[in-house]
Amino acid sequence: MNNSFNIKVMLRKFLSFSIGNWLGLLVALFSTPVVTRLLHPNDFGIYSMYTVLLNLFLIVCMLGTDQSFVRFFYDQNEKGRIILLRNCLILSCAGLAVVALLIMIFPNYLSKHLFGILDSHLIVLLVLGVFISIINRFVLLIIRMQQKGALYSMLQVAVKILDLCLLLSIIALNFNLRLYIAPILSLFIANILITIIGLIYTKNYWFSKINYSQKELGFKAIMKYGIPLSLTLVITWVFQFIDRFFIKEWSTLLELGLYAAAFKIISILNIIQQSFTTFWVPVSLEKFKNDSENTDFFKRIFELVSAVMILVAVVTIMFKKAIILLLGEEYAEASSIFPFLIFIPIMYTISEVTVVGITFYKKTNWHIVISLLVCVFNIIGNIMLVPYLGAKGAAIATGVSYILFFYLRTFISNKYFKPKYAINKISMYILLLVLYATYSTFIEWSILDTIFGILIILLMFIKERKLFVSFIKK
Repeated sequence: MNNSFNIKVMLRKFLSFSIGNWLGLLVALFSTPVVTRLLHPNDFGIYSMYTVLLNLFLIVCMLGTDQSFVRFFYDQNEKGRIILLRNCLILSCAGLAVVALLIMIFPNYLSKHLFGILDSHLIVLLVLGVFISIINRFVLLIIRMQQKGALYSMLQVAVKILDLCLLLSIIALNFNLRLYIAPILSLFIANILITIIGLIYTKNYWFSKINYSQKELGFKAIMKYGIPLSLTLVITWVFQFIDRFFIKEWSTLLELGLYAAAFKIISILNIIQQSFTTFWVPVSLEKFKNDSENTDFFKRIFELVSAVMILVAVVTIMFKKAIILLLGEEYAEASSIFPFLIFIPIMYTISEVTVVGITFYKKTNWHIVISLLVCVFNIIGNIMLVPYLGAKGAAIATGVSYILFFYLRTFISNKYFKPKYAINKISMYILLLVLYATYSTFIEWSILDTIFGILIILLMFIKERKLFVSFIKK
């Protein structure tokens, strides 16, 4: 591998995986203002709680088997991969059975305390949604690990388009449903349809008859690797979404809806993070397996990714007023909640590059420690800020927590894998971004907002001119 690390090949792979997310961005730019105009912030708040809880129960039920599937996929031959998939699926479904039994005993009670309203249909849709999400998760993982970027992208776009079309159809046909049920139902049906399509494309993994005599990766090995990561993901979920529960308890569903709407914009930016992570995980594992001494490759990827992500953050804050207008006038107050939430996709994406040492050397217990520390920090931050600043306080606590998340992942990973990352330089950019976000949160927009952003961009172009020129040439 030469010093240019074959950037054309890398970009080609990245685009094949991420084109679906970029097309999904276009769909989201259209669908987000449509959804926020159809739903009152209260209904949007309930819908956002459903998606948050769906993610939590999915993590709990899967027991980290999806992480084990990714880690051991390249270690198996074709037959071993099928066995690996089925063992992972058995464990996930067993987890779902236990969770479903527990939450279906008191559906009304849980509905009241989780969603703030009495509607047992939400609990039923939650259980069914988790089941479909488990199958969907493994379908997409098979396609991803086979590096079939075009197919992966097609399915990513299709689910977003189907979701929007189904939502508009459900509302137009007027089934006398409560308004918050419409987006939940459209999401559920869209996931079913896309999962069926994915099953057809990956049918060899699901429907082939095989001999189960191969025991190299049984339940014990899968759980040994996956359970620590599952615990990590649960803790990570807490620090990512605990803010919404604090807002629900100490504020109103209206403010929760505004906060969720600001997150809707962040979820559009998460497309960058998801695109990179989808591409990066298999590529980084393959690079390390082929040349474990090639730290220069990871250093240069870090420089490029960190520079691009900081620029994205600055530009997004600069245009926050115009971006929030997409949501409609009812959501205008979300513009002051938005700036600190930008740290979520930015710091997570950059940390995906620097965390590789933990993954390569299978030190997964560190993920638990990192997530637990950040979770405690975020909870304390929410307790201190939400009663006084409301959703703004939740955004600040969460954004700063992600900065801590980045540094912990980076420093601990460097104990095992030691690329010479430019930490001092990225720290300077992060400090400037924190100052900019603070100003933009508490000061009404003015021309100074734009000037501040332009100065940061100019500084970055001066310091990173060689990097950007080299990238453009290649």
